Amino acid sequence: MSPMSMAWAADTRFVLASAQGAKVTDAAFRGRFLLLQVVRGPCAKACQDRVSDVRHAVEALGDLAQRVQVVRVGTQTGDTAGDTLHGSPQAIDQVLKGHGVAGVGPEGALLLDDEYGTFVERLDASGDALTDRLRRLLTARVSYIGIDETLWDYAPKRIDLMMDAPLDEHQQTYVYNKPQQIGSTYLKAVYHGYTDGTFRTRQARPPEWAHLGLLGPVIRAEVGDTLRVVVRNNAKSPYSLHVHGLRYTAASEGAMTAGVPGPYGIIPPGGTYTYVFDTPERAGPGPGDPSSVVWPYHSHAEEGVDENTGLVGAVVVTRKGMARPDGSPKDVDREFVTLFKIFDENHSALLQANIDRFTEAGRAPATVFQDEDDTPTDVETAAWIDSNLKYAINGYLFANLPGLDMHVGERVRWYVIGLGSESDLHTPHWHGQTVTVGGRRTDTVEVEPATTVVADMTPDNPGTWMFHCHVIEHFDAGMTALYRVLPKSSPLPVTAEGQK
Repeated sequence: MSPMSMAWAADTRFVLASAQGAKVTDAAFRGRFLLLQVVRGPCAKACQDRVSDVRHAVEALGDLAQRVQVVRVGTQTGDTAGDTLHGSPQAIDQVLKGHGVAGVGPEGALLLDDEYGTFVERLDASGDALTDRLRRLLTARVSYIGIDETLWDYAPKRIDLMMDAPLDEHQQTYVYNKPQQIGSTYLKAVYHGYTDGTFRTRQARPPEWAHLGLLGPVIRAEVGDTLRVVVRNNAKSPYSLHVHGLRYTAASEGAMTAGVPGPYGIIPPGGTYTYVFDTPERAGPGPGDPSSVVWPYHSHAEEGVDENTGLVGAVVVTRKGMARPDGSPKDVDREFVTLFKIFDENHSALLQANIDRFTEAGRAPATVFQDEDDTPTDVETAAWIDSNLKYAINGYLFANLPGLDMHVGERVRWYVIGLGSESDLHTPHWHGQTVTVGGRRTDTVEVEPATTVVADMTPDNPGTWMFHCHVIEHFDAGMTALYRVLPKSSPLPVTAEGQK
């Protein structure tokens, strides 16, 4: 099944009539959460019981109730209540379809839209459980994330910054543009943070997070939180957001499982979707973990292809009682998130667009012929495949990664993530300092695809130090970075947001 056939985005637009016959559209409810009880026929006993249950649940919210507008939607049946909107059976079906509802019982379907008119969740709970769920959704930590196509340069300085030297012939394979070689700049799809649900203003990335590079914004939670992650797909292909570690229903999985009814959270181009995640204790630090842990998130519409296209990010979950208001751990002064991944541009959804844009017509291999051992059958094809493998840390090669700066004595936490395929077996290594991982002291950790490591460092050795994968082939191909430890009295360099 293709990602496009699985894709779905809510359409909460409607045109209905008030009890007095006036036209009412969805736009009339912007600025408040809209709680719709939608019924297909007359509001009989089961429906009336649900009306009463919803009213009591909202009243129990206290001051939060002011943020909610409750509206019943049904066919014209003589109901003249002021909170009832009427429409034809076709109009009612369109409301249900726009919220992903296939079937509805006599009590109706209870649907929650946010203050921007984006569908949040279908609510099946009742009584105190309904009040609790509404409270969680209304007070959730909210992230607005756009999926955007953008040009990304893996090596903007065009030199090996670790050695402060020109690139040698082998290194040029991954960086230089030639008639038959794309180079270091590719069109990619990436996650960007936005300020609100209008998706008009991109969220500025502060200097301390400039090192995220290609990664999407960090999503934060404290154990016990509920998260609403609203995603707008501005790209040309269907994508999703699938998170590891957290608790979710199939509607927020961001992936399709056979036999499980949708929607799956796979978003068509131009669509908007709300993912709802809960963070129970099992999503946070375990008994042997420090005060926070990290989980990857990525698109799962076409697993593997989407990650290589650029759609990756991180979620940090802090232990209950150990979080600042923004969710960051109280016992940490500085955090770094690093993704060790070979971005295989041969398996990007945007490969053909990059061929058309950056190579001379007819010079790139039209088909990659391989033998039964998955080995390219000719030298030119092998060189082409190799040139499109980017051995990157946060999307940067040859120590082009900016912003890994800290002071002596700071409590520094490194979140290290691995993603990719069987070649993505990495051993991140710090020169000049050591870290502690699960009570063990080391200067090298191991990550494999979809695994994570949390490493704590208290730097005591000022200087500029290497940070790289210790697998020699990966090191030679550019999986390197530099980090700087400054004396306490020295100001940290201000790093611009970078390419994103």
